[in-house]
Amino acid sequence: MKASSMGSKPTRRAAVAVVAGLVTSAAANIPKNVIEADDAQIATKIKTEGTQTRTALNAATVHGIQTPDDPIQTALNAQSAETAARVAAKTALPLGNQTATLQAFLNDAGILGVRQVVGDFTLASTVAVPAGVYVDMSKANTRMTAADTPMFSLGEGSTVVGGKYSGYATDYAPHTSGSLTIDSVAFAVAGNNVSISDTIMDNFARAAIYNPGFDDLKIARPRIRGVHGNGSTTIAAGDAGCFGIYIATGARNSVEGATVSHCSIGMIAGRPCLDLNVRDFYAYSIPGQHGAYLQDGTGLNVDGVRGHTINMNLIKVQLQGGDNEQSYSTTISNISGRDIVDSVLSLNSIQTTLTASSSRFNGLAVSNVVGNRCTRVAYIANVRGGTIANISGVDTGREVLTLIDLQDVVADITASRNCGRVAVLVNTIAGADTRRLTIRGVRSHAPGLDGAAGYRASVRVMCAASEGKEITIDGVDHSGPGAEHAVWFSNGEQETLRLRNIAATPGSASGGAVRLISASRRLAEWHNIDDGGNSVTFYPTNLPVRTGSMGYRTRYACNILPTMGTFLAGDAIDKTATNSGDVPGWRCITAGAAYSKVRAPSTAYVLGEWVKAANSARVFEVITAGTSGTGGDPAVSKVGGTVTDGTAILTLRASAVAAFRAQAALAAA
Repeated sequence: MKASSMGSKPTRRAAVAVVAGLVTSAAANIPKNVIEADDAQIATKIKTEGTQTRTALNAATVHGIQTPDDPIQTALNAQSAETAARVAAKTALPLGNQTATLQAFLNDAGILGVRQVVGDFTLASTVAVPAGVYVDMSKANTRMTAADTPMFSLGEGSTVVGGKYSGYATDYAPHTSGSLTIDSVAFAVAGNNVSISDTIMDNFARAAIYNPGFDDLKIARPRIRGVHGNGSTTIAAGDAGCFGIYIATGARNSVEGATVSHCSIGMIAGRPCLDLNVRDFYAYSIPGQHGAYLQDGTGLNVDGVRGHTINMNLIKVQLQGGDNEQSYSTTISNISGRDIVDSVLSLNSIQTTLTASSSRFNGLAVSNVVGNRCTRVAYIANVRGGTIANISGVDTGREVLTLIDLQDVVADITASRNCGRVAVLVNTIAGADTRRLTIRGVRSHAPGLDGAAGYRASVRVMCAASEGKEITIDGVDHSGPGAEHAVWFSNGEQETLRLRNIAATPGSASGGAVRLISASRRLAEWHNIDDGGNSVTFYPTNLPVRTGSMGYRTRYACNILPTMGTFLAGDAIDKTATNSGDVPGWRCITAGAAYSKVRAPSTAYVLGEWVKAANSARVFEVITAGTSGTGGDPAVSKVGGTVTDGTAILTLRASAVAAFRAQAALAAA
């Protein structure tokens, strides 16, 4: 028979889809009709094939042809149209309604393990895709007619490409227990290294794709629609009944290019779920809870998530907290959402009281999170070591960025316009301990639009007693009407604060650029603060505030001779308000510490007081309020050492008392 080329050049995937029938049939060289050839004839013919055919056969994989010269494609082009028609007839299933027919066809995948399914099928029981088999379902439609039954069980190393799948939705009921058995799902993964791509799935009652705990699952570009219509009232906030993708546990699983809608939760991943990769995920119209709910942050990589019309959070990453779970190396980037009832990104652990061993994220990188018409853009809590960058929100109900219980974290660049409350909120829960937190580059216009008292500011730090330490705010540009302050510290006890480069435009901050309450202590730096001609900027008048440097010494602002803090010889203290004849300030002439009173037995001391020993030049800071003991001075000589004095606890700050000299009085105008 004269060979003729095919009408159009087949793709690699098309070549693989027909290669089983092509190379095993031996086309014109088998005396019987191809459809009638039995397995023995095909096996005999394969053994006598030439070197080129065997090489091409070995090079074929379920994803395509690996060799660059593509010998299988060459072989396809050399076949006659008649042979191609016979191959198609061999690999295509007739229209049918039998689960057994489809199961038998997949079981007989041959040595290549490739099957192409063509037709419409209704299933009454589960079809098992054998281990290692590649199934092309791109020309098939499949519907399940039985309740509480998976459509397909995918064996180890199997691959399913394409196809439309419709579940048996009438067996749906709200499933509030949070557990899921392998029932009423489209695909139930039954082994490692399974691949699912380019599927269209709808009307399932429990999950479109369910992985109970296998590794290396790859899901690519599925389109999934659950059973819930827009605005459905059948889904309560606690309902966990219908998922798009459910990965219970496992390692190195990936989800790329998924589109999910009308589910209780678009995607859920349990724990442990190590090194999960989620990319280019799109969720919309989720009337139950979250677009994606991920319960393990170790090795988690989320990149490129979009969504809208979500009843809770677009992405929620939540450690369970009950067993002090620690999560490591979490990366989340390029997230955008609108019309989100809660947050675009919520990241925390489930705990009402924190301890040193509580569940936390150790090593976190979050970047490029954008939100519009949501309660918050990002809620981030319980982090040890991390970076947060480029958070922006417009028309948010509350904050753009909320930070709780963070240590050694830098938050860079937050942009806010018309937020309901503050642009950036540093808050606390019982046991939280925010330390070494740096917030840089906040641009906020018109914060506090909901008018809630105490929340009309660009940045508010409201850590409870002793729970906010070593906080730096560097760069706040505050504008718009109605706000009280650009930066507001409240609740007191914050230690070692650094404030730099804060500006409020005229008329934008009725209370001034920065407000500190009198209980705030140890303000380490105050530099380049511009209140824009607004009302006075408040800070404690007896607290020496670093305003800049003078050579190798430091310049402070304080209206009275300091009663706390340590100073070096040459440091300058400038009064913030003076009249003619007043002393404009003081110069430190002897290095040491300032103090407010001398230690005495059985005396009550408040938190933050600096107390000099009665019989030496040692100066202590009260770090726990209480009443001194009945004896003599505390016995500690090492600076930084801590000692108990009655019920009070003191820390030695200096072994010498600072001495000051008044500067010359101001001349009359």
